[in-house]
Amino acid sequence: MVDNVRLGSKYLSTNQTRVYHDTHVIPDIFIGEYDVQVTLPFAETNKRSIWASNNNSVTIDDFKLKDSSVIELTKMIAGNNQIIYSAAISGKPFQEISNLFLSDSSIQQSAAQQYRNFRENITREGSRVLKTAFSVLPEASGRQASIQRGIVNVNVLLKVDYTKENSAWRNSNISNVENSTQSTTWVQFVYQNGQWYQTGWSIIRL
Repeated sequence: MVDNVRLGSKYLSTNQTRVYHDTHVIPDIFIGEYDVQVTLPFAETNKRSIWASNNNSVTIDDFKLKDSSVIELTKMIAGNNQIIYSAAISGKPFQEISNLFLSDSSIQQSAAQQYRNFRENITREGSRVLKTAFSVLPEASGRQASIQRGIVNVNVLLKVDYTKENSAWRNSNISNVENSTQSTTWVQFVYQNGQWYQTGWSIIRL
């Protein structure tokens, strides 16, 4: 809103270079100071005063995520990691998990290549990962979240219980070993059409 007037869709630019934030264009506005309020479903309302003049632009991207959104995203990171690991362990193609990622073609291609390499690494004989269980550690573990130009960056400490094949260097016998580890991981998200989608993925090595 600008001076308590909500900007309608007619001010939304159709020449957007990125899919993860909106640009509004007001062609005719008096020079002067205006109160601007930006509301997002997942962040605290951003209020500020701006100075408008001919052909100038203002970027507003210093949002703070709502606590409920941070909790939602950290749980989603654990859940998405479980989905990705389970798919890779089963040898499934990227198409089975592609809906976790933004539909942008470059993001899909990058994620697909990363997934194929990851799947190959964790299914090698003698070091195969057989089973995983991801969980979010308590908030005291130091989860962090920030927003930059529409991309939400989340860092969280996860616990992973897993079963993995183990073969001794001088022994061809393979045994299954159960283990547990903690790892800090980051994921980038974009909120689009009421849904969260990943744009990046930090692989947890086991």
